[in-house]
Amino acid sequence: MIVGANAGVGAGASDKVRAGLAIERIEPLAVMHAALDDHVLVITRAAVVLAGILALVGLLGLAAALVVSVLERTREIGMMKAIGASSGRVARRSPTTSITCSAARASSPPGS
Repeated sequence: MIVGANAGVGAGASDKVRAGLAIERIEPLAVMHAALDDHVLVITRAAVVLAGILALVGLLGLAAALVVSVLERTREIGMMKAIGASSGRVARRSPTTSITCSAARASSPPGS
């Protein structure tokens, strides 16, 4: 059992018994606090890395959905170009549509 204390205790600490448990050593609270801070930092960094991986997976899913959307709309894109739409207008149409659909889905109640 390791016990925290404000100051280190010299030799003989292993001979002390508290509540029936032998005390191996007494660590200063500053050392224990630093160790806890290090553990929290590791957990925080792991959470940030996991969030980054999840964001990357989400972006890949969105990109795949947009590619499928464009591939499904090749006739519509061809018709727009045939009636004189500029390449910029056609290029803006797909992201505009996906943002509008995403906003509509986000504003709708869950399960609908």
